Amino acid sequence: MVTVEITVEGLAILCLDNSRGEINLLRYDDHNLIIEMENGHGSEDDPVTEWDTQKPAGGLPAALTSITFSSTMPRITGTASDQTPINRLLPPDPSNVQSLRWILDHEGSELHDGPVNRSRRANPKLLGLSRLTIPDAYFYTAGVDKDKQYLVRKPSGKVERFGSIGSRIGAVIYADEVTMSVAGLTPIKMGRANENDFYSITIDNLDATKRKSSDFDRYYDVIEAEPPQEFGFLSIPINKLSYNRILATDANKMLAMDSGPSYECWATRTGGTQGLDDLVTVGAKGKGRKS
Repeated sequence: MVTVEITVEGLAILCLDNSRGEINLLRYDDHNLIIEMENGHGSEDDPVTEWDTQKPAGGLPAALTSITFSSTMPRITGTASDQTPINRLLPPDPSNVQSLRWILDHEGSELHDGPVNRSRRANPKLLGLSRLTIPDAYFYTAGVDKDKQYLVRKPSGKVERFGSIGSRIGAVIYADEVTMSVAGLTPIKMGRANENDFYSITIDNLDATKRKSSDFDRYYDVIEAEPPQEFGFLSIPINKLSYNRILATDANKMLAMDSGPSYECWATRTGGTQGLDDLVTVGAKGKGRKS
């Protein structure tokens, strides 16, 4: 059996249904998409292969369209996920640290509390959308940002305490063999050769320019709510800035200035919409939640 552990970090939206997870990677001209595959458990001698959109000589096409995983004899049929309840104002503990609820849900009650649709806003920096498809897998939160987070409602600038936020999405596949197909590259097969093989694959879609502001606003180049409303986040380490001082400051200006690298590119999800086609069909409104 082979175990393939996939971790996604950066500008991404997960749609999860009963058969597969689809992750939309928002591709910008100032972001770099990197895929790294390691065969082993973290030893210095483990072979590592890397593909990078900024390294054309053996890398990924800048306009990458798709990354697809498939498996032979998967041990999980369809999808499963950790949905353990959480409290964002308390630190994660061993019972809930992998709960998918840490990942921001655009359609959940903490944000838009209803279906989101295809955005009508145009941003020339948006190169396109790369679709990552992962069937027959277990989904969870692979990392939690535990700095103090504050939610900002735009354009009013109203600030609310929010709490810890999941920063990376994880998925694990158990199967006899797993194939990763990246558009433009030869498919890669994992398994069969060795019993109990383990592969770790990280997919990063992060800002390559180290700009001094949050990337969260870029999700609104792809999605919008009805009525239209946008959110932003301030990431404030404990004891660095008091809540009272935030309330006395123009939060929208702070959003443009804050540079905490841990939150510039949080991965996100939709709790109700189950397919990417409902969100990304160009020129069409999304279908929203499915019953």
